[in-house]
Amino acid sequence: MGNLTTAELNAALSKIRARYSQLTRDFKKSRILGENFEERYINAVRNRQNLSAFILGEIEAVEELYKREEEKAKQQQAVQKSVTESKEQERISAKSI
Repeated sequence: MGNLTTAELNAALSKIRARYSQLTRDFKKSRILGENFEERYINAVRNRQNLSAFILGEIEAVEELYKREEEKAKQQQAVQKSVTESKEQERISAKSI
């Protein structure tokens, strides 16, 4: 993978920041996730790390985190649906008695 241009780097950073912001909104996660990313980015710049590799790693990390949160939300919805159906069945059983 080649080095990113400044425009590509800025675009990727914007997308990562937006994804962290979306994660915070959609799943009510702490803003610290985004703040930690900013600190990692600053440290990468200070330490003169390969920013292309850093960006790629961050994209993978934020996407994995988002996928995990989506799975958790789906599982919680399934549990809630199951509980609701159980309560409905109990109510129907109580009425038939």
